[in-house]
Amino acid sequence: MVLSLLLTGSSVVSLGGCTNGHTAVVQLQTDLVPGLEFDEVYVQATGLRSRRANLRDDYGRPVQVAEIGGIAAGTNVLVEVSLRRGGTEIVSRRVQHHIQTDTILGVIITRNCLEIACPSPGAPMATECRDGLCVTPDCEEDRSCMSPECVTDSECSSSVACVTPRCALGVCLDTPDATRCRSDEVCSPVSGCVPAAIPDAGAPDAFVAPDASTPPIDAFVPAPSFTLHHLPAAGSAFATLTTHGEVPTDPIEAVFAPEGTGDLVVLTHTEIFVLERASLTFLERHPRDAVFPELAGVFLADGYTIGEDLYFAEAGTTHTSWIYRWTHASRAAAHVRTMTAAELGADWHGPLAPPWWEGLAAFRVPNNREGWAAPDPSRSPCATTPIDGYIGILSWDGFGPAALIVSIYDTGCSQFVNQGYYASAVYPPFMLATAPDDGFTIDAMEWADGLWIFTSPR
Repeated sequence: MVLSLLLTGSSVVSLGGCTNGHTAVVQLQTDLVPGLEFDEVYVQATGLRSRRANLRDDYGRPVQVAEIGGIAAGTNVLVEVSLRRGGTEIVSRRVQHHIQTDTILGVIITRNCLEIACPSPGAPMATECRDGLCVTPDCEEDRSCMSPECVTDSECSSSVACVTPRCALGVCLDTPDATRCRSDEVCSPVSGCVPAAIPDAGAPDAFVAPDASTPPIDAFVPAPSFTLHHLPAAGSAFATLTTHGEVPTDPIEAVFAPEGTGDLVVLTHTEIFVLERASLTFLERHPRDAVFPELAGVFLADGYTIGEDLYFAEAGTTHTSWIYRWTHASRAAAHVRTMTAAELGADWHGPLAPPWWEGLAAFRVPNNREGWAAPDPSRSPCATTPIDGYIGILSWDGFGPAALIVSIYDTGCSQFVNQGYYASAVYPPFMLATAPDDGFTIDAMEWADGLWIFTSPR
C-alpha cells in the first residue's frame, strides 16, 4: 500500500516547494522474534511500503525499516510501525515527531504490549503502548515522558538462557540469541530454545509447540507482497489472478511492459522479476542495482515504456526521473538521462498535471480503442482532438483527508487533458465494481493488452 504522510496539529506538509527537506530514518527494535512471531514489518509513512522481516536481522539492535525524505521543517510526522504474521497485525506502535532537522525516529515494540489495550480508561489520548503502559504518540523513546527503565544492559535481566537482555532507549528488551540454541532450534524469549517452526494458532505471546504439519522456518515460503488484478482489453471486469514461480515478497515499486514481448518486468526496492503473462509465472529474478545502478537506494513511484525508452520517477517530493534504453532480450538497461521536475516541459506543470507530493503509479496506453480516456472540454486546449495514446498517472493530492488523483496525459497533443478523483468518470475502468476499491493500495500498474494492477495488503 502506498501510504499517506499522517499529519497532526496545524502543520501542513509543504512538499511542493521543498525539494531539499529533512529526512527521518525510522529504526525498529523489538524482542519479538522474526519468523517465529512476525514475518513482516509494515510502516505507514509517505512513499513507503511494507517490508518482509529479514530473519537474519538482530531486532534487539536498531534495524532501519523506513526513510522519509523531503519533509519541511515544522512538520508533525506520525509514523506507525506494525508487526504482522501471515498478513495479520500482531502489535503496532505510532510515534509522532516535530521535524526541525534530519532525525532518527527510534521505535520500540515490546512483547509486554501484546495484551495491552490502549487507550486506557481516563486517558483517551494515550493510544500507544510503550513498555506495557499506554502513552500518547508524542511520547518518543528519547523523551522524558516516562522514567527510563534502564540506562545500560547490565540493568536488565532474564531467566531464559538463550536471551540476551539489552537496554534499548531506556527500555529492557529480552533479545533472543539463536546462537545459544541448536542449529535446528530458535530462541523464544518465553520458552527458551524451541524447534525452528512457525507456531500454530494461539496467543502471540505464548509459544505453542509445532505439530508435524508445521513447516520449519527454513522451508517457510513468504506470501506474495501483492495481489494481481487484470482488466483485459475491451473487458468489462477485473479478474484477480494467481501467479506462480518465485514471486516477489518485498513491496513492488514499479512495473513496465517491454513492447513486443509477453512479459511484465516487476521491480521491488532491491530486485527485478520477469513475469510471463501467458503462464502468470515469474521466470527470473535479478539484483536491481546491477541493472539500474543509478537507482540504488531510490524509492520508485512508477515506470512505463515508450518504444524502447523506459521511464522511472522517484517517489516523494523531488520527482526526479530517469530515462533508459531497455533491451529485453539481455535484460539490460542503458542510462540515457536523469531529469528533475524543473526540467520537465511546461505541459508537465499546468493545472491538470499531477501533484508531485506523492506519486503512486503510472501506465501508458498506446491507443485509446476502448475510449476510456477523454479530455475535459472546459479545461483542456486539446478537447477537439481525439485522444490516441496516453499516459495515466495516479498520485496523492497532498492534502487531507487524502484523496487519490488520476491525471491523463495525451501523448499526441503533449498536454495533460483531464484530471479527477479515483473511481470517478475521469477514467471509467476505476469505477468498475471489480476494480481495487481503495486506490491507495495500488503499488504499480501497466498496460499490456489490458490493465495490470499490483496492489498491496491493506
